[in-house]
Amino acid sequence: MHNPYIQRVYQKLAHCRILLAQAQLSSDSITGKQQQEALLQGGAVHLAVAYRFYLRELAQGYSLPHPEGITDLGALLNHAQAAGQLWPEAEELTRLETEGWLADLLRAEADVLLPSLEAAPKTVNIIAASTLIAEPLTPQLLSEWLTHFADLVERQRMSGEEY
Repeated sequence: MHNPYIQRVYQKLAHCRILLAQAQLSSDSITGKQQQEALLQGGAVHLAVAYRFYLRELAQGYSLPHPEGITDLGALLNHAQAAGQLWPEAEELTRLETEGWLADLLRAEADVLLPSLEAAPKTVNIIAASTLIAEPLTPQLLSEWLTHFADLVERQRMSGEEY
């Protein structure tokens, strides 16, 4: 059976790689740093979207109804439980979402898409966006997330073929 989400995962991984490569070429000027930040944030969002497509890929692969409605791991687990299914991939993804690189990636995505706004010190009349990322988003960090995710997907796909 053809799984349309496999190609979408590969596409988003390619988009992340392109943005990462461009970010690594950015200069140290103020404009270059802003460009790098934009590229890295874009790469993190593409990688998080790749993860969501991977969740849909799993749902499609296990013949769950309406995989297009899967937007997060909780939704995937709910669909799987309703169908009386649980699989080994779910346990690993649950662990990674609560601790480790996947949790950090999803926090970085949330920081880009839904930054929390707090009032800046009263001496300044601006609003500052607080960061939820434990460490700054760097080309090295995005590269690590990309490698971890690509390895995870390939390993889980290969173990899924064994069944």
